[in-house]
Amino acid sequence: MITTKEVESVIKSLPSKKGRKSHGFMTGLSQTLKKELISILLKLLQKIEEEGILPNSFYKASITMIPKPDKDTTRKENYWPISLTNINAKILKQIPVY
Repeated sequence: MITTKEVESVIKSLPSKKGRKSHGFMTGLSQTLKKELISILLKLLQKIEEEGILPNSFYKASITMIPKPDKDTTRKENYWPISLTNINAKILKQIPVY
């Protein structure tokens, strides 16, 4: 069974500052609100473990384009595509499997 300690450990290990192409905002927010999030996440992750079914939101991603610095933004090759996925799915992925 997934424990409070495991969830807290994973949240602590998330990088709070990432580069332009990452999810640094959400990981930083998760760390800031970790006390409030741990009990909610623990219930969610234990339910996933018990039922063996992931919520639909774990399968979704938002794709966006980030302009490269100092490049002509009218040309498609001057953008980086990035995919933003559910932070809870990333947390679950880092919890050891028994």
